[in-house]
Amino acid sequence: MADEPRKPKPTIRGRRIIERPRLVHALDQSSARIRMLIAGSGYGKTVLLEQWVPCDDRVAGWFHARPSGTDVAPVARGIAKAVGVIVPGAGSRMLERLGITQDPE
Repeated sequence: MADEPRKPKPTIRGRRIIERPRLVHALDQSSARIRMLIAGSGYGKTVLLEQWVPCDDRVAGWFHARPSGTDVAPVARGIAKAVGVIVPGAGSRMLERLGITQDPE
């Protein structure tokens, strides 16, 4: 086995990526129902999740914070949309309330 030629690393969006087995293992070992990766830009959060999510037929909701993230209403809508991928209808009451309230905060 050690003498077999190594297969090229998978590419995501046309880039060569580095596998992160220790981080993938840490995600696998977590007993948390919700896992959040928080770090500055360029730390490989998206690439790590693109490697981890397809394993074992996982389903993931993606929320990308934008500059509008200082306003609670767009953040609530974004999170509801991301969670709705996993739990259909999640956040529907909150979204309805956001649509009718004058002061969402």
